[in-house]
Amino acid sequence: MNYDQLLITVTEIGFQLLKNGAETYRVEDSVTYVLKAYSENIKDINVFAIPTCLIVSITTTNNITYSKTKRVLNRLQNIDRIVQINSLCRYISKNKPSIEYINAKLEDIGNLKRYPYSFELIANSMAACAFTFFYGGALNDAIIAVFIGALIKVTTSWMKKFKMNSFTTITINSFSIAFLAILSYHVHLASHYDSIIIGCFMLLVPGVAITNAARDFIAGDLLSGTIRLSEAFLVATSIALGSGIALSIFR
Repeated sequence: MNYDQLLITVTEIGFQLLKNGAETYRVEDSVTYVLKAYSENIKDINVFAIPTCLIVSITTTNNITYSKTKRVLNRLQNIDRIVQINSLCRYISKNKPSIEYINAKLEDIGNLKRYPYSFELIANSMAACAFTFFYGGALNDAIIAVFIGALIKVTTSWMKKFKMNSFTTITINSFSIAFLAILSYHVHLASHYDSIIIGCFMLLVPGVAITNAARDFIAGDLLSGTIRLSEAFLVATSIALGSGIALSIFR
């Protein structure tokens, strides 16, 4: 067994899980299960994951230790890829395929296309519209929210091309939401700008990050939980900053 190649492959599995938004305990368990499938000459397995870093080490029966560390600089939320990788890990644990097979499957999963841009644009618009209705907006408010929701998707995609960090992106988006909502109210296109703002803000609220932080705390991963909670707090601060600037303009 080429343990260097094995370690590179299992680290890539954990990296892809973290990159796509998986919980840290899931990453650690998945990587451990894969290593145990090839543990004939391995006597010790240690996996440590936090949202921004993964460390994997193994010790063979010959007392030789192999270790691999990989940083996670950019993360997103792609549940479909997490499901696909988890299925691959279960297959590996049961069938013990070759490393080449695992690498090929990982490449196939990485090449899976996300939803078309037009679909995401429509989904953003419909979500903003629905939340605006939910928070007491009228029909004209919901129509305004449709356009703002679409604009948020466009500006987010545009800023990703320039590799702007998420907090700057959220600050700009929250400013745009509040500014356009209040402006539409002042020109008598909207009736309840507060409902539009809250409804569109739901596109930016880090609900998954907060949920994962709670799950990490419950699972005993205090460091990961603290990191995710801090990230959610910074996102909330960015939302407040952007909207506060917009509100101050109309005072």
